[in-house]
Amino acid sequence: MANTNTIEIDVNPFVKIASHMTRLGFYAVSQDDYVKISYNIREYENYCIILCDINADIDSSYDTIKIILTDNSDPNRYIIEKDGILYISKFLGEDCICEILKYHLKRIDKDAQISKYIIKTLLELGVPANLKGYEYLKISIELAVKNQNLFRKEIMHLYVEVAKRCQTNVGCVERSIRTAIESVYYKNPKRFENFFGYSVGKPSNSELIGLIAEKVRFMTGYGVAANIL
Repeated sequence: MANTNTIEIDVNPFVKIASHMTRLGFYAVSQDDYVKISYNIREYENYCIILCDINADIDSSYDTIKIILTDNSDPNRYIIEKDGILYISKFLGEDCICEILKYHLKRIDKDAQISKYIIKTLLELGVPANLKGYEYLKISIELAVKNQNLFRKEIMHLYVEVAKRCQTNVGCVERSIRTAIESVYYKNPKRFENFFGYSVGKPSNSELIGLIAEKVRFMTGYGVAANIL
């Protein structure tokens, strides 16, 4: 017997979903077998979700979240995440699909805020942006903001994750971050103290990552929430 709780929508629902998202206050444009959705037109090209058909030939040159709308998913699992791509069954219906899209747009917006605050803080501290340690610090802090358990459990776990993302080794990550901290400290031994408002001397890697992560978490109002996936 057919499941009466699911709502089947059009074979090609992209125009319908784009229209729905626009009514909800998002910027959405349907193009053939995909739709690009963002908060506003100014950030449309590099800050959006691409919702597409599983066979769609889309321009993937932008830094976006890719979500595939499909009717081939397991009927017992309407939302599947694999290799960084979210697969949503068409049979969920446009209302449910749009709610999922809204959730992911909010997550992108929060991630963008976190990244901006981290960059602002590192530059204000005077961490040279040309050093490898700058990039490793940026990624380490972002991970520490989003996953307190990863950071608090063991700093080495954080280094391992950073090393994977940057295709390097743990030792290089640790040394490069330490070098970046030393470059700030030896130029101005009071720099960290003036910035954080109390005596920290030359902070260790984990101390600086923890201090900045807590500061960014406070400024963005970021709380660890359970992932719906």
